[in-house]
Parts: sequence; C-alpha cells; structure tokens
Amino acid sequence: ASSVRFELVLALARICGKEKPLVRLWRAVRTNRDTALSQTMDTVRRRLARFLPEDPQLPLLAHACGNCFAYGDVENGIGSLVRLVRCLPSHLVTPPMDIILEESVGQLSRCGADRIEYLLLAIDTLGKALQDRSQAGASA
Repeated sequence: ASSVRFELVLALARICGKEKPLVRLWRAVRTNRDTALSQTMDTVRRRLARFLPEDPQLPLLAHACGNCFAYGDVENGIGSLVRLVRCLPSHLVTPPMDIILEESVGQLSRCGADRIEYLLLAIDTLGKALQDRSQAGASA
C-alpha cells in the first residue's frame, strides 16, 4: 500500500516539475530521516529569506521546522511546516502547486507522521515553488 501511495505522490510531483528532487529526498529520508528533513528545510529557509525579505517570520518558521526535524521531533516539525505553508503569501505558490500543497498540509494535520508521503510531497512542492521563483528572478 505504501508503494502505491508513493507512486501517487510521484505523479503529483511530476505535475509540479521534475520528480528527481522528491526521489532524492525519499531516498535520503529512508537512510537518515531527521538529517534529510532538516537539511531540506534549511534550503527552504534560505530561499524564503532571499525571496521574501519583507517577511522575516517565514524563514523563522522554516528554521523551527528544520530544528524539530533535526532533533527527531517530527510531529512538531510537521506543525511548524503546516503553519509555514498557511502563512505563505498567495502569490508565492501558483496553481497547481497551491492545491497540492494545501491538500498535503491538510492531510499532515490529520495524519501527522503516519503518512510520511504527505510530508515529503509538501516539502518538495514548497521547494519547487521557491525554485520557480528563483528561476523567474534569474530570467528577469
């Protein structure tokens, strides 16, 4: 059942862009969950600080999330991630990423760490939204 769920998550990741970052994250999480999640959230934190300097709360939420993951506190890390996503400005995450991200955090709010695929999808989608912003800024 979990392999079927992961295939569905991969399909959703493909809608938002390449699946490779999600596969890398999934493999890293299988090897060392806490470190992989923490490092990925640190990348998100740096991108938020760079692209949304007007809102210092967002990088702080990403930092809190990453710290929770680093210390193995996945449930509180998920709580911080949910707060972070719900505080994002609407212009940052465009369709269909906004729908995927909102559904992912909604499921995380209900299921917590029992459904790791939603956590990986939420982090991957957030990273892609920020990556898209980075590429848009580079081409402007």
